[in-house]
Amino acid sequence: MEKYSEGLLSSILILDKSKKFLQHGSAPSLPAGYVRKMSQVVPSPKVGSCGTAAFLKRTIVVENISLDPLWEDYKEIALEYGHKAC
Repeated sequence: MEKYSEGLLSSILILDKSKKFLQHGSAPSLPAGYVRKMSQVVPSPKVGSCGTAAFLKRTIVVENISLDPLWEDYKEIALEYGHKAC
C-alpha cells in the first residue's frame, strides 16, 4: 500500500500470544526507533490510534496527533519521528 501513496507509512499490529500486548508484525517503513518505543502497547482507551482501535474494536482516525487526546501520553514519540496523523 505504501508504494501507491507518497508519504504514507503503514504497519500491522498483532496481539501477542498472551493477548495482552499489541506488537508490530510488520512495519517496513517505520523507523526502528519508533517501532521499538511503541512495542508492547496495551489495548485500552487513549493509547494512540491503534491501542484505542484494538480496545474499542473499531476504526480510529486521528487527523492531528499533537492535539488529539488519544495520543496524549504518546504524542512526543510520534512527533519525534514526524508522524502527524494516524
